[in-house]
Amino acid sequence: MSEEQLAELIERHQPSYHSDPWSGALVRRVIAELDDRDRDRQQGAEDDRTPEEMRIDDLITQGWNPRDAYAEVYGLSEEEMDRQERIAIIDAKRGAGERREQVVRRMYR
Repeated sequence: MSEEQLAELIERHQPSYHSDPWSGALVRRVIAELDDRDRDRQQGAEDDRTPEEMRIDDLITQGWNPRDAYAEVYGLSEEEMDRQERIAIIDAKRGAGERREQVVRRMYR
């Protein structure tokens, strides 16, 4: 059944949830089915991670700092990480058509 059909079943049987044991059981079963579908979707989304993302998550679970885990997985030095962070900050403040040099000048006036 589609999720729309399951929602219709809930709507139809919800008013008699407390007075009719069969309606109550049906509503509980439909809600459990919808929960199972949501759980399956969430687990499927986790499987979309790249091997690098999975390795980073493993390192973080082992107690690594997220920044250090990222650097380890991608083979980046401390200096390269600092450089990339500065560029990301500048790019976040960039306006349409604005060059990085212009942003830096605007930021440090």
